[in-house]
Amino acid sequence: MELTAPIQDDPHAIVEMASLLADAHADTPVGAFFKVLSEDDSGNCPVCYSALPELNDGGAQNVRPSTSPFCTQGCRELAVCMCIMLDGALQSKAHEVIMLHLRDTLAQKALNIMQKIADKSSQHQRPLRRLLINLATACNQLPQSLFLKGVRLLTGSGDRLVAGGFSDVHRGRYNHQDVALKVLRIFSNTDEATRNDLKQKLQYEALLWRNLSHRHVLPFFGIDNHIFHRSPCMVSPYMRNGNVRHKAEGLIKRGYSPDDLYYLHYLFKWMHEIAQGLAYLHREGIVHGDLRGPNILVDDNRSIRLADFGLSVLSEAQSRENNSARGGNERWMAPEQLNPELFGTTSNRPTTASDVFSVGCVCIEMIW
Repeated sequence: MELTAPIQDDPHAIVEMASLLADAHADTPVGAFFKVLSEDDSGNCPVCYSALPELNDGGAQNVRPSTSPFCTQGCRELAVCMCIMLDGALQSKAHEVIMLHLRDTLAQKALNIMQKIADKSSQHQRPLRRLLINLATACNQLPQSLFLKGVRLLTGSGDRLVAGGFSDVHRGRYNHQDVALKVLRIFSNTDEATRNDLKQKLQYEALLWRNLSHRHVLPFFGIDNHIFHRSPCMVSPYMRNGNVRHKAEGLIKRGYSPDDLYYLHYLFKWMHEIAQGLAYLHREGIVHGDLRGPNILVDDNRSIRLADFGLSVLSEAQSRENNSARGGNERWMAPEQLNPELFGTTSNRPTTASDVFSVGCVCIEMIW
């Protein structure tokens, strides 16, 4: 099947493609993918993400079938087709090309389904995430589950938590818990074309972050587009213990010296957890790019949570707008980033090696 144009909202086209793929992949994990969707209890259809209507009492057309999580029979049938397409795309480059040609409503529904499977299933995590990101980039859309509803901004005197080089962090509430709302200031300081480009980069980073899961990586809930005028904000759990630098300073203020066993216990524990979190990111093919004390948070169990990986690209954009260096982060940057020519390279982009250098700087930062 040759493709000459994007595949838009044509149900006949997608059913035809799905049947072709089904012939080639009859014995596949399609059933497992569909089982994940069938067991969804979020209250939203996993295909179109609309709120579920009342149950059908029999006879009516195009309404929610029995206790199914799909809002209509049409969404259920589309989910079956999409699961077949997804399985084919995960096994064959040619089938992946077909899926990456989806556009508009079909692309949106495919993204919704893929994100739901990524959230609930442990199968094919890395190739599934790669396909999800590639489709989102190709069609400039995101799974609807990434856009949150019901986020509240807390406006007390202590609820603006941090004013950083290119972002502000506020405290809010979402799903009955405190959350941190990171607002990227650059969106309000740029022209429309630049803002759209940055928004696409932000969406990419958000999708990347959402699909990571590790005990030493900060979870990500999603994006809110409503609270702050013209500026989307990133929503993540609120870490009341702050960052590792402040926590280490707090131990000193409480009378513990750097050679006390109590202090050393937490120092070595945090160093080990930073290394574990960073090793996970590198295994997933992700360079943090901005590893320093303020981006290493401490949760309620006094364990490390790495944050703000990937957002260095937005920091660099802010620096270009202001004709300044990267927000004062040079102290944590590897020498080859500061002077690429001296080290025989042509790029100052962060790498896994420069991340490791930054870890060493963070260790010194905590000791001193």
